[in-house]
Amino acid sequence: MANQVEEFKQALVTEQPEEKDGKRFTIDNDGKAQWAFRKIREKQAQIAANKDIVKEAKEWAKTKNNALQKDVDYLKSLLLAYGSENLAKDPDYRFDSPLGKILLKKKPATWKHDEGKLIEQYKGTPFIETKLLWNDLKKNLQEVDGKVIDKETGEFVDGVSVTQGEKELTVQISHKGVK
Repeated sequence: MANQVEEFKQALVTEQPEEKDGKRFTIDNDGKAQWAFRKIREKQAQIAANKDIVKEAKEWAKTKNNALQKDVDYLKSLLLAYGSENLAKDPDYRFDSPLGKILLKKKPATWKHDEGKLIEQYKGTPFIETKLLWNDLKKNLQEVDGKVIDKETGEFVDGVSVTQGEKELTVQISHKGVK
């Protein structure tokens, strides 16, 4: 591989005929024309060879990176198992170090609504124009013990349900100071 890299570096140097007496090289006979065609073919062959080298290097890197990613995934699974064991012993368990963290993250809650019931309940309010303004209304709602209430009126809201997000154990790798 190192030999191919050297060949690639050498191929980057362009070869042009030298100028004589400050004059630019010109093709003015059949011999020079033949020379130019040979040089074009050589350069095209070098381009093709360079593309092959790059393709081989990319394939090699992809193979190496796939193997490395398998190692990363395996080690993450070991960390998750370790975190899960400790979480079973202590529900508030967290691992935090300069190299990474094992955290229990809660996914956001999912809100579902019945537009018909909400339009009926909020008719004549700023939350209904030509249709239900769900995003504006949602800002005015709050979930309490599995029920949804209107923050302004304190009334229960019919037609809206909230499903709490599940908790998920995750591994975060710190990339600070990594070179």
